[in-house]
Amino acid sequence: MENNMRLPKIFGEGCVLQQGENTRIWGWGAPGEMVTIRLKSRDEEEPRQTEKMEKVQEPDRIQEPGENGNSWSDTAICVQERCEKDGRFETCFPHLAAGGPYVLEAAGENGQVCRVQNVYVGEVFVCAGQSNMELPMCRVRVRFPEEFAAGGASSGSDKKSAAGGALPENDSEGSADFARRPSANDFVLHIYKVTEHYDFDAPLDDHVQASWQAAVRENLEELSAFSYFFGKEIALFRGVPVGILNLSLGGTPAEAWTSREGLRDKPEYLRITEQFRDKNFCKNLLAKKERQEQNWYDTLRRQEELSEGQDGASSAEGQTEPLPGRDAALPAGGRTGLPEGQSAFLPERQPDKQWHQITLPCEFKDTELGHFCGSLLLRKKFRISEQQAGRAGVLRFGTLVDSDEMFLNGVKIGETGYQYPPRRYPVPEGLLREGENTLEIRLICRYGNGRVTPGKALDIIWEDVCSDDWMPGQKEAGAMPGRTDAGTASQADASGRKAQPEDGRKLRQTTSEAEPGAAEGADLADSAPVALGGTWEYRILAACGPAPEQVFLNRTPTGLFNGMVAPCQPYTVSAVVWYQGESNDSHPGDYAQLLAGLIQDWRRGFRREDLPFVVVQLPNCGVDIAPGDAWPLIREAQLSAERLPYVAVTVNLDIGEDNDLHPLNKKAAAQRAALAVRSLVYQEPVHWQGPRLEAVSVWGSSLRLTFRTDGGQGTAGQTKSAAEILPITGKKAENASVPAGGRIALRECGACGQENPRLFELAGEDGIYYPAQAKISGNTVCLQSGQVKKPCAVRYAWDCAPGKRLLYDENGLCAAPFCIKLRIK
Repeated sequence: MENNMRLPKIFGEGCVLQQGENTRIWGWGAPGEMVTIRLKSRDEEEPRQTEKMEKVQEPDRIQEPGENGNSWSDTAICVQERCEKDGRFETCFPHLAAGGPYVLEAAGENGQVCRVQNVYVGEVFVCAGQSNMELPMCRVRVRFPEEFAAGGASSGSDKKSAAGGALPENDSEGSADFARRPSANDFVLHIYKVTEHYDFDAPLDDHVQASWQAAVRENLEELSAFSYFFGKEIALFRGVPVGILNLSLGGTPAEAWTSREGLRDKPEYLRITEQFRDKNFCKNLLAKKERQEQNWYDTLRRQEELSEGQDGASSAEGQTEPLPGRDAALPAGGRTGLPEGQSAFLPERQPDKQWHQITLPCEFKDTELGHFCGSLLLRKKFRISEQQAGRAGVLRFGTLVDSDEMFLNGVKIGETGYQYPPRRYPVPEGLLREGENTLEIRLICRYGNGRVTPGKALDIIWEDVCSDDWMPGQKEAGAMPGRTDAGTASQADASGRKAQPEDGRKLRQTTSEAEPGAAEGADLADSAPVALGGTWEYRILAACGPAPEQVFLNRTPTGLFNGMVAPCQPYTVSAVVWYQGESNDSHPGDYAQLLAGLIQDWRRGFRREDLPFVVVQLPNCGVDIAPGDAWPLIREAQLSAERLPYVAVTVNLDIGEDNDLHPLNKKAAAQRAALAVRSLVYQEPVHWQGPRLEAVSVWGSSLRLTFRTDGGQGTAGQTKSAAEILPITGKKAENASVPAGGRIALRECGACGQENPRLFELAGEDGIYYPAQAKISGNTVCLQSGQVKKPCAVRYAWDCAPGKRLLYDENGLCAAPFCIKLRIK
């Protein structure tokens, strides 16, 4: 007999169900049959039918599955529902109390049973967006090694976050409110990761591939870092299991996550979708792009081989010898076997006059390599002491644009297929030798914007002065998809082979990801990093036109909604956290409407008109993004989402990295989102919001800004945008009706950046903005500019990377950027 009884993957082993009233559950059975759904204790053999499951045992802490045979309930809940003609059933548990682990069971009249183990009840959230939401924990290990040392949720707690230790005054990890949390020893956090899948025909009823994973040691590296830190915060505060539905994929715009109904007011996007519903069109398009990609790399190879044929030795058969060293392995004993001074990558007979000098790190646009497309060989010779020779370590080389292979003394030690992941390559024991050593990099520049990113470490650090687990070995480190967020990354690896398909699935990098710490008693001179910045040599291996632009079908409107979002609906959740916007920066003017449409669209799908949304505003960033004021406009559009009810926007201008699209401090961003959730969802009087502009008053050539500094306590999701509530008086500030507030101040943050003299700007009738001098008193800022006699507009932090000095409140949260046109009569 055919087994028709099944539950969707989202109700799989390890799932977390939302506590409270009317928690939905659905599945499929035989058409017309009655299905009985039970949630019961693992120990209970014959659960009784009841309207409510009572939590009769209240443990001191949440225990892991199987620990001491724990079970939180001696009773079970049981509901029944009849299948529709298509076999689908849907019903609700009337009331669920937090606890677990339980067994979820769906049984049909014909005896067929679907049973799921290790089910929890607690708080469930959606964490959705693009690469900064997807970024795995292994990529932030360098910043948060303590999470790996503790084993995630398997043991211990974050002492700084949970044990009551106050944050330093200038710490950007969130608000001082985090110092007042209850202590906790353990927490249960499970994350439901949906694997990338798009569909342009219709919403799917189940995920193609997805599963729940516990946030424990063996899973920690691949978990979304933001989801992990956010879920941990909620679990520690609420004291219940937490489940996160992670719907994220690098490089994806908002319209890809929105349904056809959600885009009904954007017909230009739906026309694109119609085109991609033709499977032959998609197949032919991908085939064409793959041919173009392969032809581009073939051109590089032919030029490189031609260069070898002209300058290198020939084999006995008259064929050009391959470039030595590309696939070299470390010989026994650790020696390379190469004569002293011989290049591992190109024959040493290459004339020296073809080598040029360059200072690294730098952006190539500022050198003779500006707009260069093709492949380069970068070379640096450096010296190692007798005490340092043979030691194992790690090569840190920041990030490069676009892909690289690195060779140390003729041995390939690592490669990365696109620009975003940090290069951290293990240096095997025995490879470094006393005296002169050579580091060579084959770098492919695809689009004329090559660089070795300034502000990143270029050095070798030592294994024996690092923590025990700093280098997990040459393992795949969860790199993000091809063009994750900012336009142009390679999907071919550094050798020219196709690394992954065109649809943006995961690329990987051989690397290590933990920050070293000094060993006690180590010799400082021998333990110091080997600096590799400064003067390098380079040689052009091949030059050609720009690489073809890549096609990612997963970025097409409606595709990811149908394949990834729709199968989650109508799972019962507490709120959605949305971290996205980078990939909409080419058309920032559309983003406010797209984001508002997505919020309303998802609320319909999750069947809750008041479903809370927390929007993570884009942090500071100065590379790999659209030029001009695209990012300030995206931030403004994100803030405008607060015009909708039950929406909160967190500000993160001080926790990004000016030279990296993927900042490591996901913990601070997650903590700020958790604070907003506590206000928005749980109505706690927490300080989650930095200073918000309330009023502007004009007095002659001066402008006075008044800020609300109550931290948004109890107002999350109820505030209006600054443009809506701004009373432009045209008179003295005393006439403005603005509540008194706490003090505000300009101070330096931990973000990478320089002092910005244009932090506050005024514009006159000509619309040209000039720097303004700011004088702060209490919760007001008085602005003047000698170049503006009649202020008509004011803006603050209106830059993609507004600098290291920002406006803060007394709780350590910074003000949201703004640009206001004054309505003066």
